[in-house]
Amino acid sequence: MLNKRIDDFIEYLKNEKNYSAYTCLEYREDLLQFDQFISRSHIDKLEAVDHIFIRNFLGHLHERQYAKKSIARKLACIKSFFKFLTRHGLVESNPADYVSTPRLGKTLPHFLYEDEMNKLIESIDKKDYASIRNRAILETLYSTGVRVSELVGMNLNDIDLEEGIARIFGKGKKERIVALGSKCLESFRQYLMKRNELLAKKRSTEALFLNQKGERLTDRGVRYIFETYIKTIADKKKLSPHTIRHTFATVMLNNGCDLRIVQELLGHVSLSTTQIYTHVGKKHLKSIYEKCHPHAN
Repeated sequence: MLNKRIDDFIEYLKNEKNYSAYTCLEYREDLLQFDQFISRSHIDKLEAVDHIFIRNFLGHLHERQYAKKSIARKLACIKSFFKFLTRHGLVESNPADYVSTPRLGKTLPHFLYEDEMNKLIESIDKKDYASIRNRAILETLYSTGVRVSELVGMNLNDIDLEEGIARIFGKGKKERIVALGSKCLESFRQYLMKRNELLAKKRSTEALFLNQKGERLTDRGVRYIFETYIKTIADKKKLSPHTIRHTFATVMLNNGCDLRIVQELLGHVSLSTTQIYTHVGKKHLKSIYEKCHPHAN
């Protein structure tokens, strides 16, 4: 029932909200699942979907043992979808506004210690195009804390090697400037030489990070690259490229960076979003204390 409206909503997220391809894929899957639940309930009019029906859908997800975080994301997606429909006059009001988000327990983000991050980067020691590009990608993620969607969206003219900075377009196409460390800059110089060689016989492109065909690298491509090298520290679980963003924030705060500077570098709208990393920092300090102080245990 919702296929056309879902398509319109996803196009809106892509073109106006600048959501990543990965996020749009998740939203589409969430809405298609919701649409299937509507069909199984023999509802043929969108106006019949009220807040009680949405609660029933969330209850259905709970019975199927979905994690609270997943349920909360699906509800956020439905709320955003109905807000879009309301704005375009397709429904009179947003029924999801009357549904409370499931209470989530606070969980600390996974991150890598500095020696683990160094080990991950140093595991890439070959000199072929893919290896040099992959090392530049990991160095960029670690040096800047950018999201994967922001990284793959970078263009050649977004980096300034002389000034050691890069221009990043985040959520909602909001622009910010991030610094590039010396190791990141060196990786960039090596990569750009290989990039030029790759494009010598291919069509030119403004995209910064390219696959072997000379096309813009995708979110999924970066995730595959990360999974390939993370095996060097295989004792770690539940890791993704976003782990490096958490690592960046944790390293900055543990080394004395002001919280508001970290907020600016990460592109967080709210300081409360950044504050989760102060808990990580405290946990790290406590573990060092327990290891080093003779009366700690």
